[in-house]
Amino acid sequence: MYFYFGKNTGSYFDTLKVTIEIFVWRQKGYVFFGCVACLCTLFLMKNKKFYPWLVVALLWVVALLNYMDRQMLSTMQDAMKVDIVELQQAEAFGALMAVFLWIYGIVSPFAGIVADRISRKKLVVGSLFVWSLVTYLMGYASSFDQLYMLRALMGISEALYIPSALSLITDWHE
Repeated sequence: MYFYFGKNTGSYFDTLKVTIEIFVWRQKGYVFFGCVACLCTLFLMKNKKFYPWLVVALLWVVALLNYMDRQMLSTMQDAMKVDIVELQQAEAFGALMAVFLWIYGIVSPFAGIVADRISRKKLVVGSLFVWSLVTYLMGYASSFDQLYMLRALMGISEALYIPSALSLITDWHE
């Protein structure tokens, strides 16, 4: 999910309190999901038959969140226009959406090469860390330029995730 910390009480979220409550709910969800994933991993590591499918399930959830995150920005358009004046122009918002896709498309072919040369596990974890950090920082962005750079960085992060995750899946299903 994408979180936008609106400064204006008339924005999409009525108050900062609502946003913080959603943020806390998200964090609790991650903790719950993380605990369940750890318990399942410990249980299924003993059984080599099911562990590869656990890897598929966990990476699928992350990929789903990545795809959802790409579209969440468009749902926040009205709230963002209140705080960042440049986004009131359709061209600026289009550029903000397009920079992710352009960077993602350019980096994707090279991401496969990187996934073949670097530890896939470390690349997946690193991509998730950068993705989470960028998502967090976008909530505090106060200018179009900041959002633009963060969306470009998110394009790099997500482009590195898919090839490494798919390679990790094939490693476990040999």
